[in-house]
Amino acid sequence: MGLKNIFLTSIFKNRSSKKSDQLMLEEFDHEWFRTQYNIDETDKNRLFAIYKKLVRAKQVSPNPDFNEKLYLLRYPDVKSAVKSGKFLCGFEHYVLHGKNEGRSGKSDVVMYKDIEKIVETMEALFDEDWYLKTYPKVLDELKERNLNPFQHYLKIGHKRKYSPNNWFDEDWYRSFYEDVNEFVENGIYICGFEHFLKAGRFEGRLPKFKLKDILNFKFKDAIAPVGISQWSVVYGKMEVNSIKVTQDNKIRINFVVPTMDKAIMFGGYIALQNIIKKVLKLDVDVRFLICEDFYLSKSYFWYLWDKEFGQYKDKIEFQNILVDPLIEIKTSDIYFSYSAMTTLFASHLAKHTERKKVIYLIQEDERVFLNNNSIRFLIDYVYTLPVTFLFNSGYLMNYFKKYSIGPFSNNANPMAKVYFFDSVYTDIIPPSTEEMKSKKERNLIFYARPEAHASRNLFEVGITALKLAVENKYFDNRWNFIGIGAADKYRLDIYKGRILEIKPKMSVEEYKSLLQKGDVGLFLMYAPHPGLVGFEMATAGMIVVVNKFDYRDENYFKEKSKNFIPADPDPYSIADALKKAVLLCENFDERIQNAYTPKIKDWDEAIPDEMIEEIIFKD
Repeated sequence: MGLKNIFLTSIFKNRSSKKSDQLMLEEFDHEWFRTQYNIDETDKNRLFAIYKKLVRAKQVSPNPDFNEKLYLLRYPDVKSAVKSGKFLCGFEHYVLHGKNEGRSGKSDVVMYKDIEKIVETMEALFDEDWYLKTYPKVLDELKERNLNPFQHYLKIGHKRKYSPNNWFDEDWYRSFYEDVNEFVENGIYICGFEHFLKAGRFEGRLPKFKLKDILNFKFKDAIAPVGISQWSVVYGKMEVNSIKVTQDNKIRINFVVPTMDKAIMFGGYIALQNIIKKVLKLDVDVRFLICEDFYLSKSYFWYLWDKEFGQYKDKIEFQNILVDPLIEIKTSDIYFSYSAMTTLFASHLAKHTERKKVIYLIQEDERVFLNNNSIRFLIDYVYTLPVTFLFNSGYLMNYFKKYSIGPFSNNANPMAKVYFFDSVYTDIIPPSTEEMKSKKERNLIFYARPEAHASRNLFEVGITALKLAVENKYFDNRWNFIGIGAADKYRLDIYKGRILEIKPKMSVEEYKSLLQKGDVGLFLMYAPHPGLVGFEMATAGMIVVVNKFDYRDENYFKEKSKNFIPADPDPYSIADALKKAVLLCENFDERIQNAYTPKIKDWDEAIPDEMIEEIIFKD
């Protein structure tokens, strides 16, 4: 029986006051209520009347931020007052008194600690509709076993790592927190959700994956400019004390990486992932040594990577050296490092091997991320080591060569070797002329990365240039301003209500679709690496404003595509370039004709198997 039919047969007499009705109606989300409870009605006032008829009998909720069942369970005095008829429901109490008293009806955090009521709490937070929609085969099992959805969850669902609602992810929680998984397997808790309610929420654990929370949870200490803690980092890179050396002839490739968490895997990690896939095909063993992510466990690693690497599980080892610092070194080991600091660490390990081989995937002149500090000092030292430098851009390699850096310097190590490859661009097909003409709106897409680790992308300069352009009316009211590349979403008022909507990291398909809708791109890069996103904007047929930098002058960009507008490196020149881009973007045929065409189509072409084999096996 639908909720509307229940309403039609209800004889409950509403006693709520005019004042409380007004306050409740202000916070009543009629669209959410209609969808949540499958009610065939659209008028807000009628829906509110239905809500009042249902709330006492069914404990329905008025909006996604207030859970009626939980509010009554959380506050026994309110429950008693509702039962005695003083209030129609918990929500009426909340709008009249509870909000001012600091009470909460939100269901994402439980505020009391009465452990004896844990099952009641789980039931109050259990989302029946979401559960049945997410796990459709449950419906048949309910009939077969004569269970209601919550009983199914308690008896069967949690054992399959089913989640009770949309804000708690059982599978993720148990994979991310390896100790919780052990607790559940040993019968200490029936499921991760029980652990979260009893302990995890008080310990600051996360109920599900969210990029911003993960970054804050994992790396908040890494961005703190504290000299004392930095000293321990520097010292740690210089010493490797806990090692055990064994003789072995079978080659093992050790990927020495800060992390393998996909949440923070951007362009450089994509290249690394494809190198790993090629190495796994060889007759070698593989080990991942995690150096900077304390929270990446073996179970969570496989939760993330089973699809890509699962078929090679029998030849892959995993070790987080922050958790398990004793490192076993085989004399046949070879090390593949991801950054200057992991290269320094790998070089200490390689001293105990026969070939002493370290392959450094170099993706930027890493000194650009730093002031003249101790870490930069160590990077200069790493550039003098006898390692194999594998540049992920021919232009980056030529920059090192031009300025005599690293393996090209006067004091370069004679044992150092150099290779390079050029990365693969995302395959984006420009829209047709007809599609461009039919659009009523125009989109500017800005590679907007406000985080400290992305400072080379000049977020502040880009925003300033956009403000100048909007202030000078270079963009009419047809234009939307969209930011991409950030860790979280933001809304910034550029100038007098013109909003920049910054989107968080997105899937490849979402990224491709968005770029195909773009008209003008803004891509800034104050570093030697040429970057990928600006070229992918040009591939999608956008007019792309870029800044000049060293070798990336006007001739460099125009040779690539006439869709580029190189600007001098100052906000005023970039704003003037945006003005020009707005005019040029209306030349639809030329945009398509001048779209950038990448020379390299796939990773087999970018990094041939023969190159990987030569780098690994040739001394």
